[in-house]
Amino acid sequence: MRQFYKLHFGVKIALAVFFLLATSIAVSAQTINCGGIGGTIRSQEVVIPQRGGGTLNAKIFAPDATLQTAPCPLITMLPGGGAEISSVEWAATRLAANGYVVIITKPQTGGSLNDYNTAARSGIDFLQSAASPYLSGTNTDLVGATGWSLGSRILMRTQEEDLRVAAVVGWDNIAVSETGDTGSPACTNTPGTLRTPRVPTLGQASEACNDGRGGDAKKTAFNRWREFGKPAFQLVFHNSNHFWWSTNGSGEARWNAAHYYTQAWFDRWLKRDLTATTRLMARTVNGTALEDLFSQIFRSGAFFDGYNCDDLRTSCQRPAGQPVTVGGRVTNSSGRPIAGARVILYGESGAPRYSQTNAFGFYRFINVLTNNGYYVSASAKNRRFPQPDLYLNLTNGVTDANFVAAP
Repeated sequence: MRQFYKLHFGVKIALAVFFLLATSIAVSAQTINCGGIGGTIRSQEVVIPQRGGGTLNAKIFAPDATLQTAPCPLITMLPGGGAEISSVEWAATRLAANGYVVIITKPQTGGSLNDYNTAARSGIDFLQSAASPYLSGTNTDLVGATGWSLGSRILMRTQEEDLRVAAVVGWDNIAVSETGDTGSPACTNTPGTLRTPRVPTLGQASEACNDGRGGDAKKTAFNRWREFGKPAFQLVFHNSNHFWWSTNGSGEARWNAAHYYTQAWFDRWLKRDLTATTRLMARTVNGTALEDLFSQIFRSGAFFDGYNCDDLRTSCQRPAGQPVTVGGRVTNSSGRPIAGARVILYGESGAPRYSQTNAFGFYRFINVLTNNGYYVSASAKNRRFPQPDLYLNLTNGVTDANFVAAP
């Protein structure tokens, strides 16, 4: 320690600058602020390559270029089974006006599960490629997926297979399988291959299938996500039908309600905006109380950021947090410790907290309150971490929030 204080003043300044930069890089990862809010959105019809051969018709929506200050997250969007791109343009325009680059892709065949999965992934491919006219304005590392009806169900497969996808919103409805389940609007869907929950997923559902199947029928996929410990949110709108999410069958008030939750969910998981949790759990949305907005027939639920509720319409309180310790280890790809790595813990409330790994690569934070959502971020000189942020839905202490640097 005495040797450090004998270092030349300029060297100490250089070290201070390094740690400041490392801190700035990690802190900046907390929230993605790309501007592009409001103004006049941009849109363009394109023909894109289809995975495996052929082409697909698509349409891209992007924020106002004069208002965009940085690359914005990417969202791949699908219409319903056999529906046109125009059927979900209401959603794309709203997302683009709130800082997202959206591509709606029309699958080659209207009812093919394989074609819908291919279309979702082809849309991501194109927006990440040099051929995209909006590449410079797209954050290609932040990818969400959304769709209506069949275009929603197939995303349960897409999120499992495509590791680029980081968050999903499904309109009527998410399911345990792309062939549907008891929460699907066709009322006769039988699950096929059960999909493994991997990313935070929001399902928005209609009151279709009010045939006595039970108040939690729409939460079949939600409960599977919760079982796997993955963030999930399930909403069932009052007096809604399957065409709530269609340009041809809905209206401004309904679209605004659907968009409110869609944007907030993507803000939470793609832009890492922890204040979005407050919006998602608000008791009034666009002037309507949840008691009137949500179904009285089917229950809505939440499982993320410390919330674990089975009936949002009645109430949803987050339990008081208890102090625990959060820690882990930072190593290289060979398992050797990285000493002096900068680790940051940030959550919904309070300022970011900082730690540094010891000679054995370990770090820890004490007195971290449970029943909250947190991110842990690591950075180190001349090191790149393939997964620089870890999400913790903290219910107990954690000792294995580990980071491994790339070779």
